[in-house]
This record gives sequence, C-alpha cells and structure tokens, in this order.
Amino acid sequence: MPTDLRSALTLERPGARMGADRVALLAAIGRTGSISAAAR
Repeated sequence: MPTDLRSALTLERPGARMGADRVALLAAIGRTGSISAAAR
C-alpha cells in the first residue's frame, strides 16, 4: 500500500472558490491570531 497518498478538496460556487491555499491561510490566522502575521 502506498504511503505517499495525497488528496485535495476544492469548494466552488459561482463567484467564489475555496481551495487548499485559502484553507492554509485560515489555519495560519487561527494559529497566529493575526491576518498580517499569517500572510508573512
């Protein structure tokens, strides 16, 4: 069985998209408590 299995999820609707990049940013905001710190 492969140990390097990966997956991805993208949520879309007209005019909006939420993929791994946005999820990572939201997680970083949660960790740092700051949008500016998360962006860095």
